[in-house]
Amino acid sequence: MRNAEKKKGPLGFGSVFAQDRGRQGRRRLWRLTVACAVGVVGLGTLVQGAQLAQAASQTLLNIQRGGAALMRNEFLKAIHFYDLALGSDSNMTNQRRAKILNDRGVAKWRLKRFDAAMEDFNQAIAADPKYPLTYNNRGNTFLELGRAKEAIADFNRAIALLPDYAAAYNNRANAEQYLKQYRTAIEDYRKAIKFLPNNAVPFAGRGEIHRAEKRYYAAIRDFSRAISLTPLFYKAYEGRGQAYLALDRFADAVRDLSVVINAGRGTAEVYLARAEAYFELKRMSQALADLSQVIQLAPDEQQAYAMRGKIHYRLKRYRQAVDDLSQAIELNDQDVDSLVLRGQLNLRLGLAEEVLPDIKRALQLDPKRVEAYFIQGQALERLDRRRQAEESYRKALELDPRFAAARTALGRLISQMVQEAERIMAERAARQAAAAAAAAAAAAEAAAEEEQGGTEETGAQAAGGPTTGAVSPSAVSADQDPLPPPYIPAALPELPPAPVVADEPPEGWQIKTLEDGRIIATNKRYPKLNVDLEMYGEGKPKVLNWEVLRGRYRGIGLLRYDAGRIGGKKAQRQIYVSIVDLRRRKVLSIEPLKQGDQAAQWSWRQASVIVTDRDGIPNEVWLRQLSLAQKARLAENTEQLDPYNQPKVNKRRSYRKYRRRKRRKKKKFFNWPF
Repeated sequence: MRNAEKKKGPLGFGSVFAQDRGRQGRRRLWRLTVACAVGVVGLGTLVQGAQLAQAASQTLLNIQRGGAALMRNEFLKAIHFYDLALGSDSNMTNQRRAKILNDRGVAKWRLKRFDAAMEDFNQAIAADPKYPLTYNNRGNTFLELGRAKEAIADFNRAIALLPDYAAAYNNRANAEQYLKQYRTAIEDYRKAIKFLPNNAVPFAGRGEIHRAEKRYYAAIRDFSRAISLTPLFYKAYEGRGQAYLALDRFADAVRDLSVVINAGRGTAEVYLARAEAYFELKRMSQALADLSQVIQLAPDEQQAYAMRGKIHYRLKRYRQAVDDLSQAIELNDQDVDSLVLRGQLNLRLGLAEEVLPDIKRALQLDPKRVEAYFIQGQALERLDRRRQAEESYRKALELDPRFAAARTALGRLISQMVQEAERIMAERAARQAAAAAAAAAAAAEAAAEEEQGGTEETGAQAAGGPTTGAVSPSAVSADQDPLPPPYIPAALPELPPAPVVADEPPEGWQIKTLEDGRIIATNKRYPKLNVDLEMYGEGKPKVLNWEVLRGRYRGIGLLRYDAGRIGGKKAQRQIYVSIVDLRRRKVLSIEPLKQGDQAAQWSWRQASVIVTDRDGIPNEVWLRQLSLAQKARLAENTEQLDPYNQPKVNKRRSYRKYRRRKRRKKKKFFNWPF
């Protein structure tokens, strides 16, 4: 039993074990099979994962290479690497694909391949509609293609996705500036400056708008800020130079425009502007050199020929001036200035017949051109067409009663015509008197013959021929008089009375609008001073206050004025101040005092004032002419002063001190020969 159990036990256990082992073996075999299969799949996955990782790393490397090439302005290389990045990884996410397409579109945009860039931007937006940079870049492409409204729509989407996107605000302002929506453009530039206060681009863009609206001092302020942030921003130098030129600050204009030209960025427009500044500074040779450069860069630049003609006229090179003006008129036959000047030159050359066609054409284009009527009158007078010359002079005085040259010429012509009429009338009276005397003598002779026995008719009288006696005075008619009837011109028109000012302006200031659109304020107390007033809103300017500082700031005047209102129903009043240097008779700057409810901060220093506007942008206005070293020393002193609480300067004492400083030392006897 025990042996049987022993045999049974192991047999039984063995069989169970065998059975169990069989099942377990099958399970283990299944597991091993599955494991092998999983191992094979896992190995494939690992290989595939390695391949994907390698592809991803290669894509990332191409993206980095494309970005580096884009930063180096190697745009063709950038496009090549972005093409490799897009083709090397087919499993990249839509977000990454959108970014690569966007960067490739930027490279094509830089190469001015705008249609290809537009295609990339469209694909990027299709891949990721919530990527704001693509909308911004596509908006720039629309703007380059002249589709400004579509560009604004894209910039709006970019701002909606990223509300503090400064570049989109700046670019939307560019599009609004293209559409001449200056008010909204300035607001967008303000927002761009708020988010990027240390970027020069929005300042330069806003400066261009100020220059387009003839707010030249505001333009100078923005361009100066842009230059302080980016010293090599040549576009800002060009804009500031153009603004200086418009304000007749020709030396400053030459300085800024020369910076652009010396950097190799000189275009025909820049050379032309500097030539105009040289012309006003009477540096004619330098102006001619710049105009020659303009004609070399742009052979069809009409203004260059016109200005060179003016210079030759100033230099009394009349033939060369006529040639240049003829070229200018050939390029633009509606240039009234060139037509009038060529007419004046022909008049100087004694070609009166050639003057009239030019002046006639000029008056057709501009019927209110006063000097054209004056030149026409001179030409007609030389051609002995006096009555037509008188009409031209009177037309000139009708347009400008205070035109002294026309008044003098008309007065002289009237005097000559009156003298001629008096001569004609005297000659006619003498002829009539002689005829009357002859008739009286004939009548007396006839009466004497009749008393002696009567007179007999001659054969000629019987045949109806003339009598031997004189004709009666009534027989001498005006038709038989060979002299023309005298023409007596009207008297010279009197000067109109001075205009009466209904409301006396504050402190004697009167506001005038110049022909170029600039608004100035004048005062009889300062006859050689014209104070510019720039408008920043709707309405007309109004002088509010005038005060002259004393003490340290002696000779500095502040003219406060109303610069208009901005807004609809809740219009914000704009109050600005023109800072005037009375010694140099010029406006130093125009700065804000109050913009709506927000007041600007004025910080007075020893020789300058720092004005911080409502956006927190400071601008330092130097009140004295100082060197750079002096300005650097004064900048270290940040003490704020009160301009209205300055002690009076003892002029007598300061003059004595000046004389003591200038007093020469007495020379001894042996120093006199030397």
